[in-house]
Amino acid sequence: MSVLFAVCWRLRWGVLGVLAVVAGSFFLRREMMELPQLPQVKFWEPAMGSKLMDRTGRVIFEYAVEKRDYMPLKHIPRSLQDAFVAIEDERFFDHWGIDPRAIARAVWANFIHGRVVQGGSTITQQIAKNLFLTRERSVRRKLRELLLAIYIERHLSKEEILEMYLNQVYLGHGVYGASEGARTFFGKDVGEITIAESAMLAGLVKAPANYSPWRAPEAANTRSRVVLKRMEDLGFVSPAAYDQALKEGVLITSKSVSALPPAFAHFIEYIRQDVEERYSPELLWKGGLEIETTLDAQVQEKAYEVFVGALENFDKARAEWELNRGNVAFATSTLKVEGAYLALEAKTGGILIWLGGRDFRVSQYNRVYQSRRQPGSAFKPFVWLAAVLNGAAPAAIYDDLPLAYTYDGKNWRLVEGSTDFYTILQTTATLPPEMAWVPGNFDGKYLGPITLRRGLALSRNVISIRLVDQATPRRVVQVAHRAGIESRLDPVLSLGLGTAEVTLLELAGAYQTLANLGIHAKPYAIRRIKNSQTGAMLEENRPLLAEALPSAETFLTVDMMKSVVSEGTARRAGAAIKRALAGKTGTAQDNRDLWFVGFTPDVVAGGWMGYDTPDALGKKDVTGGSTIVPWWIEVSRPIMESYPPHEFGPPPDGVVFQKICTVSGYLARSSCPKTRLEVFLREAQPSVFCELDSHEREVLTRPRDLVLPSTATTESPQETIVAPEEGAQEESPEETTPGDEEPASGAVEEDVEEELQEEAGEQE
Repeated sequence: MSVLFAVCWRLRWGVLGVLAVVAGSFFLRREMMELPQLPQVKFWEPAMGSKLMDRTGRVIFEYAVEKRDYMPLKHIPRSLQDAFVAIEDERFFDHWGIDPRAIARAVWANFIHGRVVQGGSTITQQIAKNLFLTRERSVRRKLRELLLAIYIERHLSKEEILEMYLNQVYLGHGVYGASEGARTFFGKDVGEITIAESAMLAGLVKAPANYSPWRAPEAANTRSRVVLKRMEDLGFVSPAAYDQALKEGVLITSKSVSALPPAFAHFIEYIRQDVEERYSPELLWKGGLEIETTLDAQVQEKAYEVFVGALENFDKARAEWELNRGNVAFATSTLKVEGAYLALEAKTGGILIWLGGRDFRVSQYNRVYQSRRQPGSAFKPFVWLAAVLNGAAPAAIYDDLPLAYTYDGKNWRLVEGSTDFYTILQTTATLPPEMAWVPGNFDGKYLGPITLRRGLALSRNVISIRLVDQATPRRVVQVAHRAGIESRLDPVLSLGLGTAEVTLLELAGAYQTLANLGIHAKPYAIRRIKNSQTGAMLEENRPLLAEALPSAETFLTVDMMKSVVSEGTARRAGAAIKRALAGKTGTAQDNRDLWFVGFTPDVVAGGWMGYDTPDALGKKDVTGGSTIVPWWIEVSRPIMESYPPHEFGPPPDGVVFQKICTVSGYLARSSCPKTRLEVFLREAQPSVFCELDSHEREVLTRPRDLVLPSTATTESPQETIVAPEEGAQEESPEETTPGDEEPASGAVEEDVEEELQEEAGEQE
């Protein structure tokens, strides 16, 4: 027994050793099974940001948590490869994933200094740690790092490992990979960087924040010299190349280069919200998508400069005006006017320019589609179109005379025969303010009987109210919705003054239906989205076209809108844009909102100005025509004139032209002094000749000393008891004489200048 015990005692260490080996093998096997397997390692794909591109393929922005541009090793300069190897793992091409000498050197250095001053991890270990393991600080995690590094070395070549490393290494400021680092810090492609720039990039790895070229340029330069010296010591660069690199130095780009570009900021945010909602934030920020849009980036950048400059100039002029009238508080306030601008391709609905505000850093509110404002007279084209659909013709005569409505407890009723203020006063004097409504023209003048075309060109409010009353408010709402307005529109008479609130996006989209002669193309911004890694197409959008309105009636309305820019409130635009042009200005109540939406057969462009708060914009002469149109021209002209010139049309079937007398609206005789080639529906063309003996008119002006109780309210009639605010005003022609440009259709009224001077006078 004692002999057996003695033998076992002698074998105890061997037995324990065998048990230890078995246990260790079991432990290592379990750890290896939990590590990433070959497919995961060999086919690793980094988290790729998504690129936002314009219609030409130009990258506008990249949505990325990790800003990265994956680059194959063959496209990365040798000097950059050598720089990273020299400073991070000088024996990279000799070891098998672990470098015992480096580990021993790091342990000794850290022991001497009493803190961590040097690491011993190889490039392969860094890949294992950063890509496949957690940030946990433990012996077990370190062991797994060593095992995974050995595993990677067994299954990948040194070149594959180095390519993986150079595309995932973190360089600070959200930048991952050498290629993105070259673009971010030096503003160039990775293939163009110098030896000195390579050294600076490699030097960032140790402590990206401490060696940031933006935050700590001196420290970054010192660190890059350390890398250069190491490259020389290892023979990666010659002494001459080393000296040359020291002399060259490095030129760092401005940090603003990588910031959100101001000209595109609101558009970038709009796309972000759209893609995240329809797909997911994860896919947008890490899915490596290519998002091709309809935007024209080059035109947008120039448009933004003009747009911001115009808003700044308005603020300066407003401050000077307020200061001159003694309003020091306003002149020194921080209140700034805001604006928005949108351009669409008429035939497709593709968005060409999107300006959602003047400074995204100050306000992320996107006024193109988030802000609902009163369009004022910019809504009138839909009133005129409803009238045409109701049988009215551009040559039809309407009374630009005072009118009044009274409320009978159920409906608003037009006061018949009340075409002068004294009669209106007698009718309404005894009524409480909320029971009477007396809308008026912006200039306080009344031109008497004028054509429907002239009423739109000069933006006559009372004619607009008459048209809404005749066509019915519900019919006007229906027409506007069919054109593309999506906001709720209450069926009230004040629709004729543009009191319903709409967004610029839907108003421009509705005008696009007019420009396309009744065919609505839904506005859209994204052409296609695809996965940049696999090439898989997630979506590909084509224009969504729908026949929304009759082409003949729409053609008549557009032809009348051409008079707005040839002889009406937007004559400056007609004179400046050398294309067939139509449009409408708008000025809401108390000058709170200014608008102009104009269009050629190819492009629809709309602009808005106002305060985000419900404040007036100042003087009465601040209107859509005087304030929006000038900068709208400068912004819109490049994109509009990039298309070849052509007309709206040809005229649809059922449209004819007749020479008419502009005073009577009937067929012209040789004795009629003022005539025009006018457009009609075939079934509604006149057959009677003018029989007027006199072609003179009287311009009526509201007496200044006449106070009407019924005008104390700004309420307007509607079909329910609660009346909304009247809400809208409109400007008159910008000057006392019209521009020289004739309407593009050739429908020219004779003696227009004389008539405008006689009828309208100095109105704006």
